[in-house]
Amino acid sequence: MAHDQKGCERILRSMKTIAIIGGGFCGVSCARILEKKLAKEYRILLFDKKGYFEFTPSIHKVITDKN
Repeated sequence: MAHDQKGCERILRSMKTIAIIGGGFCGVSCARILEKKLAKEYRILLFDKKGYFEFTPSIHKVITDKN
C-alpha cells in the first residue's frame, strides 16, 4: 500500500500535540499510556537528552558489591 505523504502530513499538522520532557521511567510510561488512549486525536512526543532508554535498577548493587 503506497503512502500518501501529503495526506499524512496534513493529518499530523491538524492533530494536537502532547510533548513529554524527560525519558525516564515516568516519561516513557506516560507516553505509552497516552498513546494507547489518545493516539487518534493527539500526537505524543517524548523528548530526552539521550537517544535511548537506560534501565539500571540494580546499578547500586554492582557499584557497592552488595547482593
